[in-house]
Amino acid sequence: MKWVKEITRSLNKGSGERAEKTDFLKKQISSDELSAKKEQLSEALQGTQIFLAKHGDKMTNEEKNEMENHIKSLQECSKLLSNEGLIQLEEERNIEDENMDAKDLMDQHQEFQEKLQDICDQLTQAENQIIGHKEPLVIDDSKTELQQYQVRQQELQKNMQANTQALAEIVKDTEMFLKENGEKLPLEDKTALERKLNEAKTKCLLLSQKAEESRKELDKAVTTAIKQETEKVAARQQLEESKNVIENLLDWLSNVDKDADHRDAKCKPTIKQNGTHFHEGDREDLIGEEDEVNGNLLETQEQNETLVDGQRTLSDDNLNMKYQKAKAQHEKIISQQQAVIVATQSTQALLEKQGHHLSPEEKEKIHKNLKELKVQYETALAESEQKLKLTRSLQEELEKFDADYSEFESWLQLAEQELENLEIGASDFGGIIIKLQRQKSFSEDVISHKGDLRFITIAGQRVLEAAKSCNKIEGVRYEKEGMDTSSTYMEVQNKLDRATSRFKTLYSKCSIFGNNLKDLVDKYQNYKDAASGLHSGLQDCEEAMNKQLSEVIAGDPKKSSKAARRNQGASRTSI
Repeated sequence: MKWVKEITRSLNKGSGERAEKTDFLKKQISSDELSAKKEQLSEALQGTQIFLAKHGDKMTNEEKNEMENHIKSLQECSKLLSNEGLIQLEEERNIEDENMDAKDLMDQHQEFQEKLQDICDQLTQAENQIIGHKEPLVIDDSKTELQQYQVRQQELQKNMQANTQALAEIVKDTEMFLKENGEKLPLEDKTALERKLNEAKTKCLLLSQKAEESRKELDKAVTTAIKQETEKVAARQQLEESKNVIENLLDWLSNVDKDADHRDAKCKPTIKQNGTHFHEGDREDLIGEEDEVNGNLLETQEQNETLVDGQRTLSDDNLNMKYQKAKAQHEKIISQQQAVIVATQSTQALLEKQGHHLSPEEKEKIHKNLKELKVQYETALAESEQKLKLTRSLQEELEKFDADYSEFESWLQLAEQELENLEIGASDFGGIIIKLQRQKSFSEDVISHKGDLRFITIAGQRVLEAAKSCNKIEGVRYEKEGMDTSSTYMEVQNKLDRATSRFKTLYSKCSIFGNNLKDLVDKYQNYKDAASGLHSGLQDCEEAMNKQLSEVIAGDPKKSSKAARRNQGASRTSI
């Protein structure tokens, strides 16, 4: 209603003001708009009347009066639009159409033509700028350069929006001009203006599409560049992490033995052969035809027993501790196998996918580290397995040797005790004969155990060789994979020396004792034979003298006394 009243008030003004408002009303009011307003007034009037009819009995008198006044106002406005407004507006338009002469019409035509041409020129310039912005996208630009292009593109978009808005105004005015005055224009001018209008609209549409495509391409390029740079940074970070993991693993592998080396910091002296160790020639002598015992002796048997007894339990415990340490080290290396595999595979995958982000020097260094990691880990694993295998083999050989040696040592102790019992003196010759027989049997038993000594010697030599394999010694420094088994080596060597020494001593004593017994028996037998012969001679002499004495006594007693004295003298002489 306010709008209708204002239009009506404007139309009712004086002639001077009325002329000034003509152009304004022409632009502001159209037939469609008047029809729409009229329809709105009709709907509002109808709705208000229906509302009053339905709810009037519920309203107060004041509200009902207000509604009735409102209905009257709507009816008045509807009448104004139906009568005075339309008639007056049509009159103004007719007057304007009649007053517009041909010159004004051509001036307006020229003005629209120039505006359209100007906007077309601006659109062409903008199109060239868009093309200029698209060309750098072909080059592999950095993210910063692309973002600069993006800023310029955004500025171009703003300019295009301004041009588009200006074009929209010009198009609207031009279309209105053609609609109202197209019939009054020469056909050629009208066609030219329509062509230029279509050209501007088409160019604007195409330019908008190109600008949108350019924007999308630039956004895509920037997004791709940002993504690539992010991936590059992430790839470098991942590769750096992988490189650190590989370097840490290499460092760990290079120091994997240092804990054990640190615990065994005190380096023990090299085991030196003192002329009492077993060699191939020694074993040949030991198993030769002669009944000679291998002469591997320590300085004193008492010293030997002290060393062996003192190391008997310590060596086994020490070797077991070394085996457990080798086993723990092997398990530690095995535990890193998955880490090595993961580090290797992940780094290789990263190099394949993201290696182009790295310089050739960096790629070469990583490849070198990967190769070195593989070699070092395989070497460390092989060395650990070999060390564990050798240590276990040494344990097994030592267990076999200890069992055989223990059995042989038990026999030695019994044999030594039996020899001591044999050396106890006999009460008579019969006892000596019995001891000689026992000595012969004992000697045969000792000789039969020489094969056991050879067997123990061979078993001990296997332990010594296994110990040497575990303990590669050069001077007083051990190789990286070496293990100090000198205590085991010395223990076994001392046991071998001790067994050999005791066996030789036993054999020697047994032989000497046997020889002495045999000599004693022989001498006793000689004495017995000589005594038996003497006794027989004495009996013959006694019989002869008795005979002579009998004969003399029978002939002359005096001569018998002299004969008796001669016989006694003869007896003394024979004795």
